[in-house]
Amino acid sequence: MKAWQKFYQWAGYDFLWFNSDGPVSWDKLGRTTDMGHAVYAEKGMDFRDTLKCPFKTPDEVLNFDAAEEYGIPDINERAGYYRQVHNEIKKTFQMW
Repeated sequence: MKAWQKFYQWAGYDFLWFNSDGPVSWDKLGRTTDMGHAVYAEKGMDFRDTLKCPFKTPDEVLNFDAAEEYGIPDINERAGYYRQVHNEIKKTFQMW
């Protein structure tokens, strides 16, 4: 058992958060925003003061069409991707 697994077991972790864009990152498909990232890691190594917005006007936001920008994902491809990721994460964190 690795040190992080021992810590999670010792600390009684019963919920770990994970998110994913899917098989293709949204920024590869079209415009994305970046609100930066607050500090929570040691010495602020995770801090990102990036405030990026691809829209210049409120009208651009209101006229944004996500399906046109990113396309409609294939449901079977996405389901297979998330099934695989879920199974890998279950194996990784199946500690006790």
